[in-house]
Amino acid sequence: MRRRLGGRDVPGAFLDALISYPGRPNDRPLSDSTQVPGPDQIYSWFGRWVFPRSGLEVYGEFSKTEFPSSVRDFFISPGHTLGYTLGLQWAKRLGEREGPGVEDVPPGAPGEPASRPGMAAGGVIRLQAEHTFLERSSTFRQKPVGTYYTSRAVVQGYTNRGQVLGAAIGPGASSHWVAVDYVKEGWEAGIFGGRIRWENDALYSVRFPIPISVTGACTMYSLWAGVRGSVSGPMGTVSLSVSRGTRYNTHFRNYSVCGEKFEAEQAVDVPNTTLEVTWILPLGR
Repeated sequence: MRRRLGGRDVPGAFLDALISYPGRPNDRPLSDSTQVPGPDQIYSWFGRWVFPRSGLEVYGEFSKTEFPSSVRDFFISPGHTLGYTLGLQWAKRLGEREGPGVEDVPPGAPGEPASRPGMAAGGVIRLQAEHTFLERSSTFRQKPVGTYYTSRAVVQGYTNRGQVLGAAIGPGASSHWVAVDYVKEGWEAGIFGGRIRWENDALYSVRFPIPISVTGACTMYSLWAGVRGSVSGPMGTVSLSVSRGTRYNTHFRNYSVCGEKFEAEQAVDVPNTTLEVTWILPLGR
C-alpha cells in the first residue's frame, strides 16, 4: 500500500497492508476532476515448485492493484488489474544413462565402480525462460484500469530515488527472456536473448486521429541477444556477458504518423551494446 506519510507517521502505517482497505482507487478515470487521491496498493502471491529428479524448477508471481468488489465481480473479471511473472529452469546431464538402483548407491560406497550408471559423461545443459506481463488488462473497455507502478496519491509512483520498486521493464510493459547454457565443473557458457514491449499503456492512451486497431505499428520495443560465461577458481567466480540489441521506435517518436501510413524506416531506432563483468570473491572461506 502507498500513501503520503510524514516522518512521524511511518511507525503508525506499519500495519496498513493488513488492517487498511483502500477500496478501488481507479474506479474513476484520471480525467475525473472530482477524484480525491487516496491510498493505493499492490498485493501479490508467489510460488516455486522444484522437481529434483526431473531437473525442473517452475516459479511464478501474480499481483493485482484492486480487490474485486464482490464474488460476482471476481468471476466476471478475474484478470482485472492483473500482472504476473512466469518462469522455469530445466537441466539435463549430457551422457546420462538410466540404470536400476542407481539412486540407492551413494557416491563413494565400497565396491562402487569407477564409472557408475547414471553419472554424466559430460556437463549439464540448462534452459531458462521467463515471461512478465504488466500491461493493463482488457477490462479497461468496461471500467478504468490504472497503470502498474503509478499512483494517484504519490506523483513519483512506486519508486525509491527515481527507481521503480518492481519489475525492471517498468509500467505498462511486457517481456520475454530465454537462455541456454552448458555447465561444467568450474565453468559455464551460454547464449541468451529477449524482447521487451515498453510503455504500451501510454501508447494506447494517446488519442489518435485514426482507429486504435491500426496503431500497433507504433509500438516501442527492444530486441537483444548475447553470450555469457563464468569461470570459478580459488580467487572466486568471474562472470562476463556481452549483448547487442536495439530499441525500436524509441519514445514513440513517430506517433503522429502511426497507422496504415507508418513507415518503419522513419522510426528512431537506438542500437546498444552492453558489457557486464562480475567478480564474486570467496570471502567466507
